[in-house]
Amino acid sequence: MKWLAVWCLGLLSCGAWAEVVKSGDELLAHPRVGRYIFARPLMEVSLRQGVAQDKKFGLVPGCQSDYSIQPLGLIVLDPIEFAEDKEHPSKGRWGFRFRLDRCGASKVYNTLFMASADGPPQAYFDLAGLSKVPHHLFKDVFSMAGAAATLALGGGDCNDTVVFDTEPLPPAAGLPAGAWDEKWRFWLCGKLVDVKLRFVPAGKSVKFEVLSSSPVAS
Repeated sequence: MKWLAVWCLGLLSCGAWAEVVKSGDELLAHPRVGRYIFARPLMEVSLRQGVAQDKKFGLVPGCQSDYSIQPLGLIVLDPIEFAEDKEHPSKGRWGFRFRLDRCGASKVYNTLFMASADGPPQAYFDLAGLSKVPHHLFKDVFSMAGAAATLALGGGDCNDTVVFDTEPLPPAAGLPAGAWDEKWRFWLCGKLVDVKLRFVPAGKSVKFEVLSSSPVAS
């Protein structure tokens, strides 16, 4: 910091120093970034997304109690760059996992935040639940598992397919080392389908396959 300040005095202009966070473990060393991520404005963004998904899924109808949010985890997908003279990070992507509590019931949701060069980060609804799948595989897993869910309902033309929940399953007998199974519950135009998947590490990647799919009894 001191060397940078002295060097900048000899220039006509000097860019502001920026903190860069590459993983969630680094937040303790960068309290300003941590305070920003877990401050009320971004918590309220995730809260609103959770409430919107509740309404979409028809959960806790008629609930009149206050909704509350409990942070569960954070994963940095692309390094977060936060300049000291800026109100918001200018670069980075991170996933925020939280529990939404309301009317005696809880549900886990995830929000994907993407930094913007000229304002607050953009927020997108991500998967629901506690999936351990690496984020870069979400799209491919969703495509395969979603197709299996559609077939389990006999096909159809539903254009509104959402991951309602994800859940790692207890280790099955004979499971390869490092592998794990998950249940992904899909919401297809109001109908629920469970898809069981297996994930097996293969070098630096993860292979996956659908084990079964079946409609959820109403």
